[in-house]
Amino acid sequence: MLPTHYPFFRRVTRGDYAPLRKPILHLLLLFLLLGSLSLQATHFRYGSISWRHLGGTTVEFKIQQSWRMSVGYGFPGIPSVGSTTPQFVDAIYFGDGAFQNFQLTVTAVNPTEDWFFGETTVTHTYASAAEYTAFFFGCCRIAGLANAPQGDWYGQTIVDLTGTNFGNDSPITAISPIVNLVGGTSSSFFLPATDPDGDPLRYRMPTASEYRSGNISGQTVTPSGTVTLNTGGASVGDLFVVIVVVEDLDNNGNPKSMTMVDFLVRVVESSAPPAFDYAITPPDNSVIFVGPGQPVNFSVRASDPDPSSTVTLNAVGSPRGSTFTPGLPTTANPVSSTFSWTPALSDIGTNVINITATDNGGTQTSTNVSIVVSQRPTFDVPPTPATSTHNVVTPGEEVTFTVQASDLDPADPVSITEAIHKVSGDDFTSLGATLTPALPTPAANPTATVFSWTPTQAQWGHQHVVFKAEDSFSETNTHEVAILVNTTPVFTSTPETTATVGVLYTYLIEAIDPDIDFGDALEILGLGLPGWLTITDNGDGTAVLSGTPAAGDVGTHTVTVEAQDIYHHQNVPAVPRQMWQLEVTGDDPGGTSYASFWLEAECAEVGTYWKSVSDNAASGQTYIYAPGKRSVSNPPRDIPDTRVRFTVEKAEAGYYTMMVRLFAPKSDRDSYWIRANGGSWIKWNAIECGQDFSWATFPDSLQLTAGTNTIDFAYREGKTLLDKVYLAKAATMPTGFGSDATNCGSPVNQAPVALISADPSGGIGPLTVDLDASESYDPDGTIADYSWNWGGGSASGMTTQVTFAPGRYAITLTVTDDQGDQDTDIVSLRVLDPTADTDGDGVLDGTDNCPDVVNAGQEDYDGDGVGDVCDKDIAPPPPFVFEAECADRSNLWRLFADTDASENLFVAFTGCRCIEEPQRQKSENFLHFNLTTTTSDTYYLFLRIGTPNVGRNSFWVRVDDGDWIKMWKEADGSHLLTSGMEWRKVNDDTREVSFDLDPGKHTITIAPREPGTKLDKVILSPYDVLPTGEGDMATNCTEAKSQDLASLRQGAVVYDDALFATEPVAVYPNPTVDRLTVELTDGYVGEVNMTVTDMMGRTVRQRTGNKEDQYFRTEFSVAELPAGPYFLRILEGDCQSLQRFVRM
Repeated sequence: MLPTHYPFFRRVTRGDYAPLRKPILHLLLLFLLLGSLSLQATHFRYGSISWRHLGGTTVEFKIQQSWRMSVGYGFPGIPSVGSTTPQFVDAIYFGDGAFQNFQLTVTAVNPTEDWFFGETTVTHTYASAAEYTAFFFGCCRIAGLANAPQGDWYGQTIVDLTGTNFGNDSPITAISPIVNLVGGTSSSFFLPATDPDGDPLRYRMPTASEYRSGNISGQTVTPSGTVTLNTGGASVGDLFVVIVVVEDLDNNGNPKSMTMVDFLVRVVESSAPPAFDYAITPPDNSVIFVGPGQPVNFSVRASDPDPSSTVTLNAVGSPRGSTFTPGLPTTANPVSSTFSWTPALSDIGTNVINITATDNGGTQTSTNVSIVVSQRPTFDVPPTPATSTHNVVTPGEEVTFTVQASDLDPADPVSITEAIHKVSGDDFTSLGATLTPALPTPAANPTATVFSWTPTQAQWGHQHVVFKAEDSFSETNTHEVAILVNTTPVFTSTPETTATVGVLYTYLIEAIDPDIDFGDALEILGLGLPGWLTITDNGDGTAVLSGTPAAGDVGTHTVTVEAQDIYHHQNVPAVPRQMWQLEVTGDDPGGTSYASFWLEAECAEVGTYWKSVSDNAASGQTYIYAPGKRSVSNPPRDIPDTRVRFTVEKAEAGYYTMMVRLFAPKSDRDSYWIRANGGSWIKWNAIECGQDFSWATFPDSLQLTAGTNTIDFAYREGKTLLDKVYLAKAATMPTGFGSDATNCGSPVNQAPVALISADPSGGIGPLTVDLDASESYDPDGTIADYSWNWGGGSASGMTTQVTFAPGRYAITLTVTDDQGDQDTDIVSLRVLDPTADTDGDGVLDGTDNCPDVVNAGQEDYDGDGVGDVCDKDIAPPPPFVFEAECADRSNLWRLFADTDASENLFVAFTGCRCIEEPQRQKSENFLHFNLTTTTSDTYYLFLRIGTPNVGRNSFWVRVDDGDWIKMWKEADGSHLLTSGMEWRKVNDDTREVSFDLDPGKHTITIAPREPGTKLDKVILSPYDVLPTGEGDMATNCTEAKSQDLASLRQGAVVYDDALFATEPVAVYPNPTVDRLTVELTDGYVGEVNMTVTDMMGRTVRQRTGNKEDQYFRTEFSVAELPAGPYFLRILEGDCQSLQRFVRM
């Protein structure tokens, strides 16, 4: 092999590397390394270098390499995991003229592919704090490589000990030495990497000076780590070299350091790939933080859908001293192994474990786990408040608490160095807070400070503070304390406590909340109101409670209303309620009885587990259902929350047929529990399914008594939609919406609508204009008054004639109906001065066809009297621009802060994956953007989005009532991945789309598909040109019903990958003896239903909880259950998770 090896030494002696310039050192190196380095030729498979700063100018390097196993390296056969190569394998050059030979400790082997993978650590102290390039290199690669036959290899890392980079550690990565890719035009995979300091990472291609040989032009790398290789024309078995650079970045996006990884890719035939079982395997790219002495254990399981296939499990990057049981590689289908490791003090550092599952055809799937071992400081809880605890304070009151940090190493002092505002990044002292002692605190173990702050009214909302602690080795940790500045609303009105049968009862409810001027909102709700009462919230801190009681309502009723602000779940001491006894008196004014009744579902007594949803397809434009609720085997608990109660008064005695207008979408959403007058529950199942609302007949007759009766619906399958009920002794099947319901009480007056006609709409002054309001109308009455107003004048009456002098006018019409409600309409009037030249183009305004824009030639292409330069009819309209955060949205569309986003805000859905086309009942999770076009035109839709990875890169989109568009790929078919926020033209599964819109109102609808996909901005444009930068300014924020942008920013949070974890459910211990703990860490907020069933499907435990933020934890007692396996079903809205556990 010496001839092959000569080029290696010939290159070195040219003077490229300082350690080999001296002849004596050159000879010494030759004799020391000749035996092992001559073995390198054609045997190199993988290499990477990373490092961590130990203090001063001392650095510890971690070198990972893979070599051909059968070449020997002093091993008598297949090396065992944990053994050390008897010979030197390679040398690391530190970049300061020094080098060191090294051996490797074997951490993985693959006899089938004939390689072993090993690592070593080398410590080096530099003479001064500077920037250095450390590297290894050699020759020659495998002769059969498709893109670098017999080429050199070279791996490097940048060590920067200067300035703000002092104390930084480099990223670390690991991947199988040979990655198997299916052949084709292009194939992609993810390269795992972790930064010990938590810095953001950026992946890139190496520059020409960073690699030594080969053609890597067929390789591309996205900033987020997706590597794509063009394998077009390659044959099965072909090998390619892949080289990737990983950088960690500072706050300005500048590189702090870098590491390179060099490995091989092999082309294999296509087959169904193996899959990891993530109910057992840790989530892909999960990071585990531990300290020395803390054990780490997890299991990995994979299988192949083809039962005749086998799956081989292997892993690289495992820390020295760790074990897999059974040992790797291991083969089966399914196949599993358990990882165990207890790191020692010498194991401080970061480990990226790349785990592969390869079937017997070579198709490969990988998953990644990172383990970070450190003695970084920890925050002691208590006395430090827990992150999950909301510290609620009223403006003007002081919030104070102790923050304490310590280190596992008693000899390592700690200092608390920062207390910053989570969203703005400002030092909290600039917001008026004090810390005693001031930061940084004196170095001690433990160390502590007392945080004190008295927020102002203008600081309303979430004001979370993030503390940072640092030890003497420059290791840091952060801890977030949640502070909510909020004033609990107060009722200021006194209830009306009496009502009379047949007489309208009205109570104007008033409440105040001083936070409203700073972004808060107030809503007044009724809780379990009697069926004859309804409440209407006016959106201004007032609401109207009204209704007309009937004879059956005589008696005492408990009435409860609640004032909810935005953060009412955290209000101290509780959500404010007003509760009183309402006494209904009076006699039945008539003795008539009835044999048929029409009843609207939303006007019944609707339990709190049910929800009302607006829908034009429903009678009364509203239906109800019980989202996330199921009680199939038995009726649910008999409490008001679980049921819908219809009260029927003045009924004739006898047997009644009940017909129900409902929507049963499919077989698991087609049933209720029914009863009359508190009797036994009757199961109504297998209702005929359909595509929309329809009438269905309840198969049993219901016996009603003379007078007042109740009909109860309880959920069996909560997603069966309930719209209307028809009860009759002699019934025929209704059609359409049926007749008007009698249970909704007196209608609330509808406001009039003001409409102005001005003729002419403009001209030369003086100008006489006829103002006409005859098109105005009142939907439920008459207009009693017409009032006109403009700058300098007013008039009354339905029509009037006014002469206007030159100028601009805003003419306002106010109409008042017979109940005192009002509406206004405004038109703009421009009266030109015949002697003026506003635009200075030499044409007087009196004859200028475009008096505000220079148009000296008076071009008028369409001859309509309006100059081309300002004629909207001859040019496409401007684009319609929308900010995502200003759309009305459910609480599952979370608001996030990001300086890369337009207005520094964006939204992302935090609920379930919605891979199938959206359904009607999902409409509450849609984002709607409304617009009005004035001309017929072809439009193109553009989204400004952020797609962190292939699991968070898609939406459903449609315009008006068109087909749903699946926006999930680039136009060329590649994965839709962005670097930060970028514009993308909407396509339908790669197919180009455009929209032909007529004049009128239109709606863009965006529905979630994969949670975590970032939506920043929406543009609908008549130009097929991709927007740049942040695009034009949006117009929907000033029209939004929600808060203004400044207030929105206060409620925004930082985007956290944990919200979108693929496995956000933890159930432990498993197996268990007496208690089972459930932890949820996803983005869902709302009611959580948990059911434990045995293997026969019988319910043995049930629990309901309220998830108010990302973190939720509860415990079950299972001590009294018989030993054996059980299932825990967790329902979060429409999301369901099923976990298996064993009671020992």
